[in-house]
Formats: sequence, structure tokens, C-alpha cells
Amino acid sequence: MSTVLVIEDEQALREEIVAMLSFEGFSVLEANNGEFGIQLAFDHLPDIILCDISMPIRDGYEVLQALQENPQTVSIPFIFLTARVTKHDMRAGMSMGADDYLTKPFTPDELIGAIRGRLTRQAAVRQASAEELARAKENLVRLVTHELRTPVISITTVSEIISRQMGNLSVKQTKQLLDDLVYGSQRLTHLIDQMVFLTQLEAGYLGLDAIRHDGHHMPIADILTASINKARQSAPKNNGVTVRVDTHDYEVMALCDPPALKHAYIEIIKNALMFAPDNTEVLINQWSANGFIWVSILDHGAGIPAQQLQKVLEQFHQVNRLHHEQQGLGLGLPLAYRLIQAHGGTLEIDSVINKGTQVTTSLPMDG
Repeated sequence: MSTVLVIEDEQALREEIVAMLSFEGFSVLEANNGEFGIQLAFDHLPDIILCDISMPIRDGYEVLQALQENPQTVSIPFIFLTARVTKHDMRAGMSMGADDYLTKPFTPDELIGAIRGRLTRQAAVRQASAEELARAKENLVRLVTHELRTPVISITTVSEIISRQMGNLSVKQTKQLLDDLVYGSQRLTHLIDQMVFLTQLEAGYLGLDAIRHDGHHMPIADILTASINKARQSAPKNNGVTVRVDTHDYEVMALCDPPALKHAYIEIIKNALMFAPDNTEVLINQWSANGFIWVSILDHGAGIPAQQLQKVLEQFHQVNRLHHEQQGLGLGLPLAYRLIQAHGGTLEIDSVINKGTQVTTSLPMDG
């Protein structure tokens, strides 16, 4: 049984609406003013809300605004009841999040039809969201399983080969196996680091207040140097890709959580190295202006299609994974974005097809 909240100050009309809805089998809540209606919505989370516009204490627009500001009520279908409505009124209400208007007087069929139509649409949206979430969970389980097992299997296999064939291996073969062992370990360590920083962010232990209280003053150039070295180690192997750094204001300081900020730039630089074509360069520029430290990382890769660019910062989303099987969990740039934000900074991505991609960050300058 669906629950309808009716917010209407005119008693006769409100009672008539309640009677009609009850006859049709709906469970009905009623409020004679906007303030009481908001409280009922918060307390009972109805399936749909009917609300008059002109009411004492708080009018319909104020009711809608209050419900839109609450994450528990923002998605509840909302229908305005009004004696008359202009195009301006409709645009204003729809822009605030209203789903429909019913002009007084309305017939029982119009009322019930509007309610059932919105409830049917809401049910379809919820079903689609549930199916999408189920697919996302399934894909995430597969992705995490693959990404964690791959380096573990590599480490285990190489270790067993070295253990069993130590006396039969040439120096070259031994070095190759040890390189594979190191790479597998680095890849696994990188995945663990991602999970650690993500957990700290989600738990609220890594944020601007914590960094201001417990952070350290570090030259941004030192952070970038360490990030470049680590990114080279953990990035998939690219032939002939170089990193050129143009650092201004070498001693400029940032108040930061050094491991977290370093990891943010590791993710960005690693991503640039992964997508850079062989025998090209990744260009890193650093400068300061207007109280901020700016860093840009540019590669000359294939670029990101416009329709995918807006999703790049979504967790677990990956661009063209079929052609880049070692992208990891799809946490790289989204995690870097959140870590930079935790430092009070910004991260923006610009990309041109067949030209390359540029990631630009800003951080508050220390002092």
C-alpha cells in the first residue's frame, strides 16, 4: 500500500482529497500547513507528496526546498496543488524539483491518474537503479578479485620457479624472474595503498581539518620527485617514455599529509605514463600564483572521448579497459581527486582526441 502525504491548508478540500485517496486504497497522511507537512515527510517518508502552494507559516515552495535539502526526502515524487499556474510558476517549481502540477479544481480521475503515473515512474526508476547497482557490484567483485589475484599469482609462480630451478637458471633468467617478482610486489603494494587511503577518506580520518592540525610542511618539488620515482616503478612498462619536469619556485611549501599527497601525484603520473605512446614524454610543470601551488601533468596519448571525460573521476570507472588490462581498480584519478580535495585543492582534466590529456591541480600555498 502506497502512502500519500497531503499538505493542504483548506480543510474541506483536504478532507475531500483524503477521502478519494482512501477509497482508492492509499494510506494517507495529512497536514494543514507547510511546517507540519515537512515534519510528517521527515518522520514517515511517504511514497508521494501532494502540496498546496499558498499556505500559512511555510508555503509550498519552502516545503519543496526543505525536502530537496534532505537526502532522505529529495527523491520523493512531489506534486503541487494550485488554484492557477503560469508558465513562470511551473518553470520555477520544476527547476526546484517538482514533478507535476494539478490545477484546482481537479477531478478524482485527474488526481488518481497523476499519483499513479508518478508512482509507476518512480518504481521503474528504482528498478533500473537496483539493476544497475547489482551489475556494478558484480563487476566490482570480478574486478577486485582479478586485480588482487593477478600479482599474488605472479609472485607465487615466480617464487616457486626460483625455488625449484635455482641451480639451473642463468644470470639473465634469474634477473628477469626477480624483476617480475619486484613488479608483482609493487603492483600489490599499490593496490593496498589505494585501499588504505580510500578507507581513511571514507572514515573521515583524512581531511582538511586533520591535515591542518597534523600536517607537515613539505617542498612541493620533493613531493613531485618522490611521486615520479614511485610512479615509474608501479606503472605498466612503456618503451622509451620519458618524464620532463619544469619546476618553478623550487622551495615553495605545501602543508600536507606527505604520504597522501605523494600518492595523489603517483596516481596522476602513473596514469599519464600508462597512456603515453612509446618514445614520447610526459611533461610536468609546477608554478605558484595567487596563493596557490599549481601542477600540471601532460601526456601526448590518444586522449579521452568527451562522453567519457565526465566519468573519469568516478570510482571504479575505467577508460578503454580492453586496451589497458593493467589499469587496476579504476581508483587512480578518482582517488587522486579526493586526496587533492582533502588538502583544500582542486583537480581538473582537459583532453583532446589524438592530442593528449592534461591534469591540472592546485593546492593552497603554505604561508
